[in-house]
Amino acid sequence: MATATAERLGGQTMIIFVRDPEVDAFLPVPGFRQTLPDGRAWRAFIEACARDGRCSSTVRLIASEPERPALGIARGGAVAVLIGAAEPPAGFGDLEVALPYLAATFRAELRLAATMAQVKMARAVTEQGTALSRSRDAMRSALQDAHSRLRRQAADLERANEQLQEQTVELEMQTEELLAEVEAHRAAAAGMAEREARYRALVDATTDLILVSDADGRMTAEQPSWTACTGQLFQQYLGFGWLDAIHPDDRTLVEMAWPRAIADKVFPGAQARVRGPDGAYRLFHFRSVAITSVPDGSLREWVTACTDVTDHVRTEEQLRQAQTLHAVGTLAGGMAHEVNNQMTAVLGFGQFVLSALGPAHPAFTDVQHMVRAGERTAKVTQQVLAFSRRHIIFPCVVELAGLLSELAPVLTRLLGSDKSLLITPRPSQARVSADPTQLEQVIINLTTNARDAMGTGGRLTISLDEVQLSDAYAREHAGVHIAPGPYVLLAVSDTGAGMDRETVARIFDPFFTTKAVDKGTGLGLSMVYGIIKQHRGFVWAYSEVGLGTTIKVYLPAITDPAGPAIVDAVTAAGSESNKLSGTVLVVEDHAVLRQLARRTLEAAGYTVLEAADGREALAIVNASEVRPSVVITDVIMPGLNGRELSDELSLIDPDLPILFTSGYTGDDVVVRRLVPEGAPFLQKPFTPDALVWEVRRLARRDGGRGAAGPG
Repeated sequence: MATATAERLGGQTMIIFVRDPEVDAFLPVPGFRQTLPDGRAWRAFIEACARDGRCSSTVRLIASEPERPALGIARGGAVAVLIGAAEPPAGFGDLEVALPYLAATFRAELRLAATMAQVKMARAVTEQGTALSRSRDAMRSALQDAHSRLRRQAADLERANEQLQEQTVELEMQTEELLAEVEAHRAAAAGMAEREARYRALVDATTDLILVSDADGRMTAEQPSWTACTGQLFQQYLGFGWLDAIHPDDRTLVEMAWPRAIADKVFPGAQARVRGPDGAYRLFHFRSVAITSVPDGSLREWVTACTDVTDHVRTEEQLRQAQTLHAVGTLAGGMAHEVNNQMTAVLGFGQFVLSALGPAHPAFTDVQHMVRAGERTAKVTQQVLAFSRRHIIFPCVVELAGLLSELAPVLTRLLGSDKSLLITPRPSQARVSADPTQLEQVIINLTTNARDAMGTGGRLTISLDEVQLSDAYAREHAGVHIAPGPYVLLAVSDTGAGMDRETVARIFDPFFTTKAVDKGTGLGLSMVYGIIKQHRGFVWAYSEVGLGTTIKVYLPAITDPAGPAIVDAVTAAGSESNKLSGTVLVVEDHAVLRQLARRTLEAAGYTVLEAADGREALAIVNASEVRPSVVITDVIMPGLNGRELSDELSLIDPDLPILFTSGYTGDDVVVRRLVPEGAPFLQKPFTPDALVWEVRRLARRDGGRGAAGPG
């Protein structure tokens, strides 16, 4: 009845208390809920209801459950408590009206029950008295025994009733506790499902691999992201099979790190290489977090986040190389001017001395060694400039197959008689826009490196191919800045000792070498890298210890069949051998170089005028009755530089040929626009023969104007 009434009134539980006049206290009516964990709180609540007629508060029926709102009313010596309602619901007024009658009814029922029991007892006593009167003496003892048994039975019944009531209350308590526990489990399950959904959303949104393993680091559940990344099936990576996807060089480190991680309950992070479905390895950053038990702190499982850092590391390496390149370029630019000026004097005057002494002179060989040392010094400077991409190039259309064919005898001699050379160009017209001299230097440097790597014996293979690099390939190698399109692939492969991955990662670094101190400068491959990058190409190195090395050079291909005519890789110096006449004005602020130019050109038959700067040169041109056939001017000079002198001379004689020379790098000369576009340029250091050839070419009024300027 209590449950039905509570549900009808919008509550959860109904309890009715009736004042017992014998103890002057409110006692709960049997049949209504009577579980009251805090007697004092309940007495205060009931007393407030009895005093004020109505009271609202919060109560708890059992100690483990939260407090709930309660509304109590008192009428006619009875209190009704509706639990679960804070405001009087509809129909509550009826309960107030009926409460005194309910209390009276409950009291009447209690009195009636007591009276009935007394009547029943009296009837029994009367019947027994009637029987006893018939045989009072004979049955007195039996009546007393029966009376005693009845009293004991009544006591047993009363105790049984009390036990039954206690069991009923305990059963209600257990039922409420069970319902509360079920509700708590339901709430926990809902919270867990919400957290699981949030976790799954985060996992699906991230680009990282999220792996979950047991406390020992073994995979025991399906990991779709690992399968997609490595190609391993569940049966393959189950347990510790996932280690098979780690690079062999990194596997030992991972196997050693796991026990420490399990002991310390933390894996701070490492960069383990992982094999993909295509067999290629990519670099991942692993960081694992231990999930421990709340329930004793024991390790339950590992959650590992794996971030692909391949492109990031590659970009960092490219940035580091670019910074190194810039630093070396700055150093090269600072030293190139003075070194090239001095080497021009050393090489020029050295050739004069050699010509004067003749091969039979005892000092001829000594001077020859000095000149060769100067040439090597000049070559090192050019290598540094090429690496830093500040070297001026003179591009033209080059057919690589023809260049390789012309270089084959040189490469064969360079390799030596104990090694073989195999050139296998495909039957194609693979053409590139490049400086042929620089490409020759690239091939010679790669051949020299291969020769040193092979020791005694071995074979060098040089091949050509035409490839098309796609947008996907360019995106995959985003850190290298590759433009998709057609390329010519020049591959140089040797059968030498090969290199480990640490060495391969550094072979293009400037001044890095594995050779002895007196065997190499560490600039050969750096120069290759610089030249190829200056030609808008790129270069890869592939090597395995004991299997040899392959260097792949990619250069942008020329595919237009109507493009410019192919220029031979080796340009003839011309057939003119007779001395020519004419006047040459040499403008050079370096006195030694002016003297060198004068001697060189006068020996070739020219009349030479000298000027120490641009203003002096203008004065000579304006004052001289004979205009010079060619003007040779340094680019950087105090007062009036070479470009400014050229502008002034063009106002006097627009057709006057001007040859620019400089010991500065292309970065200083071209970027600062110190040389007019398309103007003839001679990079210092230069030999006397090169100077004479350029002057002869420019002095011919039928040519020289279209010579390629610095690129």
